[in-house]
Amino acid sequence: MHNLEKMPEEGILLPKNPASKTRIFFELTEALEKKEPLFVEGISDSLKSLLALGFRGKWILYLCKTEERAKEILQDGKIFAENCLLFPAKDYLFYKADTRGNYISRERSECLRQLVEEEEGVLVTTLPAMLENLEGKNAFRQAVFTVQLGQTLSLESLQDSLQSL
Repeated sequence: MHNLEKMPEEGILLPKNPASKTRIFFELTEALEKKEPLFVEGISDSLKSLLALGFRGKWILYLCKTEERAKEILQDGKIFAENCLLFPAKDYLFYKADTRGNYISRERSECLRQLVEEEEGVLVTTLPAMLENLEGKNAFRQAVFTVQLGQTLSLESLQDSLQSL
């Protein structure tokens, strides 16, 4: 059981990150503590993702060149981090189509919800997704409302809530 690491709050067992024992990881940790700028070069792609995942306790943004690479990082990340998310870019060709467009909207909404509600995680995305114009965190937080199963809502209040979005 020495290859597993216990998450403090939830008691969840995750595999230990092998990169957390490397010299470069310790150098990055020291630089972050001193609030120095970070510059790393000459390491393999697989080590980059493992290094990023070693800094749990905060939100980590992992920016990828392509969506295919982002999906690879996401698969690696889910092994070492419980809250690893993909924020996909809008696919403007299929965004209005029912199946693909709804999936992308759902994924993006889930990412935004977790960014607001969770204290740590890994957000994997691409440059096109980052360049899209989004509302600010507070606007998103104010627009969220929850409906419970069995809850009764008046039609007028639901209409007002939806129109204000």
